[in-house]
Amino acid sequence: MVSIFNWLLPLSVVITLGTFLKHHGELGYLMYVILFGIFYNIGKLPIFNDQKLRRNGYLALGSVGTVVMLLIMSFSGVWDFEWNSALFSSREFLMTILLYAMGLALLMYLQKRRLLQLANLFQYAFIIFAIVFFSGMGNSVVATVIVNLLVLTLGLITIRLGADKFHFGILNYGLVILTALIVSRFFDTDMSFATRGLLFVAVGIGFFVTNYVMLKKKKATLTPKL
Repeated sequence: MVSIFNWLLPLSVVITLGTFLKHHGELGYLMYVILFGIFYNIGKLPIFNDQKLRRNGYLALGSVGTVVMLLIMSFSGVWDFEWNSALFSSREFLMTILLYAMGLALLMYLQKRRLLQLANLFQYAFIIFAIVFFSGMGNSVVATVIVNLLVLTLGLITIRLGADKFHFGILNYGLVILTALIVSRFFDTDMSFATRGLLFVAVGIGFFVTNYVMLKKKKATLTPKL
């Protein structure tokens, strides 16, 4: 029963947060990235992190939500915001500040408990995105490039984590992140159907080869030496 609430509670917060968006919906992107960052770090607390992933809704939703929001922001057209001074006195901005403060406080707590891993970009990706988001006011091209690099880095880190732990689920999750990023760029770039087809084939081969190499290494590790 407790594991159900570990999913229902964060899901209800995700739905409720949308009610704060009225006049400045563009801040919703930032609000949700911060919220998912908070969820992820809550999931890293010992009380949740020691449980299986299916019981840790905070960690799962935080990770997937962060990736989805960043993928949305990886499209150049999303950054066509109309900024004005009223933005900084809106309730959306105040809610963003509140969420950001909560996220920083949680990070400080994790750091104090030695639970913050600098190699785990998911834990502080919302800080990087917040900086990129407001820098996007002046240069949306740079913001788009940085977000794409951020998603790419998250995917590579996840793949490496899966390889280090010999965990096929984590490994394939990282591959899915990279695949989603590649597919997203299909809609932003002018590619021929032949090129897109070849890229899809390459992605499929990449999935197969990566899992095959992983399986060989795992078997070699588990096989006792005579």
